[in-house]
Amino acid sequence: MALKPLTPEELATEEARIQAYEDQGMTRSDAQGRVEAEDRFPEDKTTAPAHTPGPWKALNWMVYDGNDKPICECKGKVVGAGLSAPDHNANRIVACVNACEGLNPEAVKEMYEMLRVLNERLDDPEIDALLAKAEGRS
Repeated sequence: MALKPLTPEELATEEARIQAYEDQGMTRSDAQGRVEAEDRFPEDKTTAPAHTPGPWKALNWMVYDGNDKPICECKGKVVGAGLSAPDHNANRIVACVNACEGLNPEAVKEMYEMLRVLNERLDDPEIDALLAKAEGRS
């Protein structure tokens, strides 16, 4: 949904901003979330972080940033004893984000493919083990 820029009157208060987004078709909860995100990460890219600071942490089904602020809540069915699907999802999100710290995430798949091609030529047992681990075969 393309949103039109808010007028100075609509920017005057938090409630006015929420109402303006609702008037553009957003639900109240989505409008509140957008206003909260705008306040947390202002448009000024010189002060806003490129992404949420790490390292991220998972506690039960919640994901927290490096400042212990909640980022997201994973939902789903809790079945049986032990970790639930939401717990596993939170742990997986955290593992992926923390593993990519300092990397361009768009390059990870290309690096994996290059390692696979390289190993076809080298047939190295250490690379085999690493690829098996990455592919969930170990």
